[in-house]
Amino acid sequence: MQSLEIQIRRRGLRGSAAALLAGAVAQQSGITAQAGLASAAIAASATTGATWLLSINTLMSQTSLKIAACASALVLTPLVLQMHANSALRSEVRELSRTQQGLVA
Repeated sequence: MQSLEIQIRRRGLRGSAAALLAGAVAQQSGITAQAGLASAAIAASATTGATWLLSINTLMSQTSLKIAACASALVLTPLVLQMHANSALRSEVRELSRTQQGLVA
């Protein structure tokens, strides 16, 4: 861990290696960590803001997906409703055409 922390500091990141590792593990929700590592990382992350930034990053990435889904729903819903209304109007026009043809003949 100390070697990792030295490399992290060389790259200009502040905070402990355990805290940064905890944030990375938190961001990758599909990856499971050993219980000892997870508890140590959580304990270390309580003292630094680096994992907070990773958590915000994760939240923002999920939020953009939610926004995209909502935008798609907002665009598609009126189109589907319009298609349904057009279908109902087409069947009404067909029925009126048949009725008019029956009156003319």
